[in-house]
This record gives sequence, structure tokens and C-alpha cells, in this order.
Amino acid sequence: MLAQILLGGVVTSINIVVQALAMLGVMAVDQGDLSRRRRPVLAFAVRMVGVVTVLNLAHLAQIALWATAYRMFGVVVDADLAFYFAFVNFATLGYGDIVPAEGWRLIGPATAINGVLMLGWSTAVMMWVLARHGAAFGRG
Repeated sequence: MLAQILLGGVVTSINIVVQALAMLGVMAVDQGDLSRRRRPVLAFAVRMVGVVTVLNLAHLAQIALWATAYRMFGVVVDADLAFYFAFVNFATLGYGDIVPAEGWRLIGPATAINGVLMLGWSTAVMMWVLARHGAAFGRG
């Protein structure tokens, strides 16, 4: 059980760093006052696409980190199945069609907890961007 907790903690910590770096990407995309643009609504839509793209890429990287850890520690040996298992758990779907190796049953829930936190953080960031620009349009 200790190995599972340690692995989960290490991958979660790395994913927090990935998410923090994604926040730098969001800040790079979310520059400037949109209300001064010629077409502020269109500029806002384009900006939100950029923000969500950055966040989605971060989540794919986080899922890939989980899949890599699964393969390194023999949790799920096939690369495609490891990525699928990581994705299903990160998104908290938990289909249950892939079962980790014996002795690694806690790693799925650890992935799910990490996924909930990272997806929640991304949701908060999207809401912050929406609120920030909604106020600039007199709607927030």
C-alpha cells in the first residue's frame, strides 16, 4: 500500500507542476483588454478557445504522466491500455474494464482524486477568465 501512496503522491505533485505551468500558458493567452478591440465578442471567443486548448493540453500531459508511471511500475503493461486506464480514472468515469496489476488497486482512485483536483482547478481558471472579461463588457 505504501508504494501506491508514494507513486500517487509523486505523480500528483508532478501534475500540480504541469497545471501551474499551464496557468502560465493561460496568462500568456489572456493578455490585454478585450473591450477596446474592434470586435470584442469575437476576440473573447478566440481567447476562450486558446485558454481551453492550453488547459486540455495540460490534462493530456497529466494523463500521459499517469500512463507512463503505470507502465514503469507494471500497473498496466500495454501502452494503449495504460493511457486508456489513466484517462478513464483521471476523468472519474471508472469503467472497470481494465484492472490494474495485483497490489496496485489504489492507484485508480489516486488518479481519480488527482483528476478531480486538476479538472476543478481548470474550471476555476475558465470561470476567472469569463468573469474578468464579463466585467469588461459590463456583464460581470
